Parts: sequence; structure tokens; C-alpha cells
Amino acid sequence: MIDRLISLVMRSEPQWSPPLTGERDAKPSAGVHVLERGRVEVSKNPAKREQSLPAVFPVNQRDLRNEPPVVFPVPDTRASAVTIVILACNEARHLPRCLAQLPRGYRVVVVDSGSTDATPEIAEAHGCDVYTRAWQGFAEQRNFALRECGVRTPWVLFVDADEIYPADFFDWFESEVAERPAIDAVWVPSYLHLRGKRLAHAPGYPIYHPRAIRVGKVHFVTNHTGHGESIPATTATITAAIPYDHYFYDGDIVGWMHKHIGKALLEVGLKRTAGAQLSRRGKLSLLLGRSALRIPARFLYHYVLRGGFLDGRAGFEFALMFTWYEATIYLQHNAQLGNSHDEAS
Repeated sequence: MIDRLISLVMRSEPQWSPPLTGERDAKPSAGVHVLERGRVEVSKNPAKREQSLPAVFPVNQRDLRNEPPVVFPVPDTRASAVTIVILACNEARHLPRCLAQLPRGYRVVVVDSGSTDATPEIAEAHGCDVYTRAWQGFAEQRNFALRECGVRTPWVLFVDADEIYPADFFDWFESEVAERPAIDAVWVPSYLHLRGKRLAHAPGYPIYHPRAIRVGKVHFVTNHTGHGESIPATTATITAAIPYDHYFYDGDIVGWMHKHIGKALLEVGLKRTAGAQLSRRGKLSLLLGRSALRIPARFLYHYVLRGGFLDGRAGFEFALMFTWYEATIYLQHNAQLGNSHDEAS
């Protein structure tokens, strides 16, 4: 039954998979001086700066709160159609790598939701404009950036701190999309990396997110999960062919589980958002509802049907992680039902 449902929903999925190789009065953060664009403030006696960063940060990376932020070349001031927005909270470990890989010439805005590490200082040192807003979900944080962060470009590209966009994506966007008035949003695919290993099969590609948005034309809405985001169904979109790399898990399983327990609580109330675009993956999720069958189906989907076993140990670990997540949603759903019955009686 589960296999048949999966086949019905997924059979028209685009045949794309990765190669094996490869929010008026917004104020800056407390203690953060928002620099003028193109200027970097460096301490009078800077310690030796790192000139490069590893492609993948290892587990147990040193605590960046105790070190001066890494300084990279000052961006040039060439005109661009895009402002880059990064949502961040306690991303000192990932943010330097993300910023280092962005092409020069783009204004970068960091919307910080209350970091207690060096995230705001790192962003400042890179010449980013830093704003603070308490976390209210992905959709609301992104809408805040569109409304309140002084965006003057026609487009905004949303990048998360643990993501890397290749230079080819920006070249493609500037030449093929930016000047097309009929397009208002771009769905961008991603590769997932588990502890530095690119997963070629287990996630079940393609995985798309609406990341490039035409300012004044589009806003975000919370999707069916209660924590993710989508865009209105009437939005004119295009799908990018160039994926970004998402380093979603670096080995901190306790941190990952803590974060996903919160997500699972929101996802208990699985419901389609009226008027929002819905991916095939979202349709499948709504089809399965909150049945206990979702738990084994999740493992079989990632590890068997999508070939996660071909990713070796990393594929098995990925399948286990998201099977645990599915079980957590189910248990929270049952707990809420039990509490409701107790109150009724």
C-alpha cells in the first residue's frame, strides 16, 4: 500500500539526482555596529587571520567566541540585481564558510534571531548589515527581511548559514533570470551533506526550496509542516538546474535531535496551507497523514526505494535519523490525543 502511494506521487518527479562525486524600526543587534557597505572594521592588534577555511568544518571545531572573527576581502561595489539574506542563530561555526563562498559585489544582510556566540561579530567583520529579530518561523523571518531590511535590489536570494551556493548559480541567475519580468520566484534544488559526505541517494532528490524572490511581488507563507515555508500558488516560478550544498548535519546528534523535537511538535498538526504551492514531496506527506505506517515507510523510502544503501554508512544514518523524526511526530501526536481524551473525561 505504502509503496503504491509513493509510486503514484513520485512517478512524475523530475529525474534529477546528484553525481556521485561530487521583519519598522528594525535595529541592529545589541553591541553590533552595522558598518557602511564595503568597510570592514579590524581590531588594532589583530591576531593572525586565517587566510582560508576548510571545505568542511570538523566536529569539535574550536570555539570562535574566543577568537577574532575571520576577515575576508572587502566586496567590490558593482551593481547587482540581488541582495543576499542569511537567517542565523548561533552559526559562528558555519557562517564564515558560507560568507567566504559568496561572490564579491553583493550586499549581504544577516537577520540574527538572538545568537549567544560570535555570529553577529563575524557577520559585521565581513561587511554584512546585521539586524536582530526574535525567531518567528522561517516564513516570517524571510518576510521581515523583505520588508524591513532596506532591500533596494529587485531580487533577494535567501541562503542559510550552513549552505554553499556555487558561483555558477549566480552567473546563471544574473544572465538568465534577473531580467525576466515574467518570473517572480525561483525554486532551487539542493544536495545534502552528512558529516561532510555528499549524499547521492538517501534524501530522495530532487529537494526544492523557494529561495530567490522578486521584491514587492512575493511573500512567504508557512507550509503544511507548520515550520517550513512556501509561496503563494499564483506566483510565477522557474526551477533552477544548479543546486546548492546544504551541510545539514555535522555530527552533533544531540543538537540535531533537540532542534527536530521542536519541529516535530509543529508538524503534528499536518495541514495543507490554502493557496500555497505544494511540492510532490509535500503531497506525499499529506497523503500518508499521521498514520503509524509513516515510521517504517520513512526508513524504506530513504534506504531502500531511493537507494540510500548506496551511500553506505552515511545513507543508513540518514535513514535512521529521519525515521526517528517520524516516530517523534507520531508520539507527540498520540500524546496530544491522550491529553485531549483525559480533559474530555
